[in-house]
Amino acid sequence: MSLLASLFAKISRPSLGWAILTLCLVSLCPCVLAQPQTFATQQRGGGQEFAYSYATTDGKRQTLTVRLNLDDITRGSAEFQPWSHEGAKLAGTKAVQQAAKAYEKPDLQIMIDPMPGGTSYRARGTNPLLANPQYLEDLQKNLEPAYDAAELAYARRHYYRIIQPGQGFNKGNTKAIMPDHAAIAKRYTAAMGPVATAILTQVPGANASPRAFINAALNWLQTIPYDTLNNRSTSNGAGFQTPYGLMLGNLGDCDTKATALAALIRAAYPQIPVAIVYVPDHAFIAIGLPQESRDYALQTEHGTFILADATGPGLTPLGYIDEPTRAKIRANQTDLSLIK
Repeated sequence: MSLLASLFAKISRPSLGWAILTLCLVSLCPCVLAQPQTFATQQRGGGQEFAYSYATTDGKRQTLTVRLNLDDITRGSAEFQPWSHEGAKLAGTKAVQQAAKAYEKPDLQIMIDPMPGGTSYRARGTNPLLANPQYLEDLQKNLEPAYDAAELAYARRHYYRIIQPGQGFNKGNTKAIMPDHAAIAKRYTAAMGPVATAILTQVPGANASPRAFINAALNWLQTIPYDTLNNRSTSNGAGFQTPYGLMLGNLGDCDTKATALAALIRAAYPQIPVAIVYVPDHAFIAIGLPQESRDYALQTEHGTFILADATGPGLTPLGYIDEPTRAKIRANQTDLSLIK
């Protein structure tokens, strides 16, 4: 056996950890507060039926009934789950293991394994390359893109965004993750079509104009009880739900309701640009409509966008944003994600 047969090299890829960006402090506003909503849902004939009764901004009671496909609502409400650090690491490790095969030789074996706090890179054999102490570090650098690409693909498959250090509101030195609200809104545009149709046909005046529809949709969403969605006994525990999860649980926070509103607008008026807007601790939407005198709007590279906050419990119209949020906007603490 040659001397090189006993050579063994090992380095590890440290796990930088993840930060989870959270949103949604309930905003207070000098506005009409939503009165208690009544809600019922039942399964019948392959469908899930929803019945709502809620207060409107003029103090009247409005009813809304919707029927959705049972399989779709069941699957959709379970589609978004808490982020799995281990799942992302496993996806990255498998990708690196596959990519490492291109570097193996008859006399050089490469082993990539997950380990607590990171990933280990090991090589053994009789190849003279192992005599170079820099070999394994260079190999790791060559394989890192495969890990990062797999990690990104894993996030996208599970409707998450990876925010790099220093990007947006991620001021830390580790990667951060948050729900990919724009992708979810796009995914649920067609799914929320029956709900948009119900609002257009059942709410008086909602079909008069896009603005009238948006105000009617806002009114309905704002009366759905607020919840942070962090408690697994009452929600998925992920701090966010899909529009179908929002409906089935009848609970939502700011980004959950914003995503549902964006999907509703796209379903009813697909030609109108819609974006998700983020400020520290909060999310709402922006709509590409002509600005009226009382509208609070953002001037962006994509044009003028009227703002709308579906969080509740205040019943606020299109164009209204509370003062604490306006202060963050004036301080340029905003990030906008256009739904394409």
